[in-house]
Amino acid sequence: MIFGKNINRYYLKYWYLYIVGILALLCVDFFDSLLPPRIIAGIIGELKNGTMTQQYLNERIVQLLLIMLISFICRFLWRFVFFSISHKVGKDLRYRMFKNSLTFSQTFYSDNKVGGLMSYYINDIDSVTESFGWGVMMVFDVLSLVPMILIRMFMINWSITVLSLIPLLMIAVGSTVVGAFMEKRYKIRQDNFEYLSDFTQESISGIRVVKAFVREDKEFDTFKIKNRNNEKVNMDYIRLSVLFNNLVELFIWVVYFLIIIVGSYIVLEVPETPLEVENLTELIAYFDTLLWPMFAIGEIINIRSRGKASLKRVDEILNNKSDLIEAKNPIKVDDIKGDISFKHLSFKFPNTDQFALNDVTFDIKAGEFIGVIGRTGSSKSTLVNLLLRLYNVEKDEILIDGNDIMDYSISDIRKNIGYVPQDNFLYSTSIDSNIAFSDRSINIEKVKKNARIAGVHEDIMMFPHTYETILGERGVSVSGGQKQRISIARALYKDPNILILDDALSAVDTKTESEILKFLKEERKGRTTILIAHRISSIKDADKILVLDIGGVVSGFDTHEALLKNNEIYRDTYNLQKLEEEGGISRV
Repeated sequence: MIFGKNINRYYLKYWYLYIVGILALLCVDFFDSLLPPRIIAGIIGELKNGTMTQQYLNERIVQLLLIMLISFICRFLWRFVFFSISHKVGKDLRYRMFKNSLTFSQTFYSDNKVGGLMSYYINDIDSVTESFGWGVMMVFDVLSLVPMILIRMFMINWSITVLSLIPLLMIAVGSTVVGAFMEKRYKIRQDNFEYLSDFTQESISGIRVVKAFVREDKEFDTFKIKNRNNEKVNMDYIRLSVLFNNLVELFIWVVYFLIIIVGSYIVLEVPETPLEVENLTELIAYFDTLLWPMFAIGEIINIRSRGKASLKRVDEILNNKSDLIEAKNPIKVDDIKGDISFKHLSFKFPNTDQFALNDVTFDIKAGEFIGVIGRTGSSKSTLVNLLLRLYNVEKDEILIDGNDIMDYSISDIRKNIGYVPQDNFLYSTSIDSNIAFSDRSINIEKVKKNARIAGVHEDIMMFPHTYETILGERGVSVSGGQKQRISIARALYKDPNILILDDALSAVDTKTESEILKFLKEERKGRTTILIAHRISSIKDADKILVLDIGGVVSGFDTHEALLKNNEIYRDTYNLQKLEEEGGISRV
């Protein structure tokens, strides 16, 4: 059994099931362990005294058959109950972990990799829930069976009973030291599995890159090292576990032989002691019954050590709180119009000293189409990530419809924003499910409408199952351009008041890009759209263009024509791209 603030609730939640299981377990211990040795001893006594009758034998046989039937029913019941509790706890813990994980900020997922997190949901949860099922069962079995058997053994012969307690006392003393040490070993074991899991997931996800750079041998060598380390820590843990269990077994068998030797001596050489052959047989049978709880003590220590080590890791997820600040009394809003103001915004990523954005100031009016351009590393994506409330900002640095963004609830902000990220992520479900991701049901007409706006409808109709085509993992079965356009359709399906396209047209040709932009302007007239691009041709017709420079500094914010006249960075970028289009220079 293990305890902690995140799991104690389950003992109370399933108390009625525990009672049913424990009663069934007591029933098995009484009928299956306590009664049969007494019945068999009685039969031996009757045979020894020559008083055995057919009626007596038939009655004992019927008793044993009834005991078998009752034990069968009760054994099924306790196993079903305890293992049901185990699975229920596992389901609820995974639910709570996943729900809490959805609230974590980008900082958490920057510091923790997906492969490593998966080991928490699989191995660690299994170890914790094992304590609730098999672990609790063994604890109560030991606590009920051992006293029951020992009381009966004391009634037969106290000296032999005391002898049988020796291994129990030795195990109790040793378990305290060994249990703490095994808990630390298991924690190391789980951490190494996390490293292995993370490397495997990352390598398989990036398999195309691995193949393109002919890195198969290198990746395999690295995997072998991590796999070997994982094997080593597992073997260290198993070696300790096996050694402890074997020592327990050795103590038990030594005492087993002592009981037979001492008991036989008393029967033969100490006639004044009322110990008959049938009594010794019964004692040996009871000690044989005690073998299970003695072995179980060692297993309880193993299960508890694993459970405690894993619970500490599970607690890391359950106790972790998002560092995003939620408004205490958020502004209630049904629809955000789309007025956006940046007022001397300066932003640094957590645990860094360098500003990603520095004194950014500009205004976007509702319904405007805004282009954003800048050199690599000028924090264009960071700017829009702040609008999505992926990070905290200082008071009154970003205003939406005249209100501080920090005064809105995070969910209200995100409900009103459609977002197409640089790294387009598609789920391995059907195309229509991906496009209708923001909806609980699929409106196929709405799906097709937005696919046409995104310029991907014709491509989808060429697939064997059209909109019901199942995509590969992360959309691997479609091209980069198709992936981008499906992502745009997904954002448009949401029908947002603010649409953010983060370099969302980089993988399509200029003709397709022009058609998509034309459709976007027609469909989103009167709604705010922000398009981050590397090509000036993508944003030259925007109402205004924001030019960012290295260090997140605003270099300019004006129309295309005005920037060509007054902004050197923009003008140089325009001229360079114009030369590239004309074939004057080649892009390196």
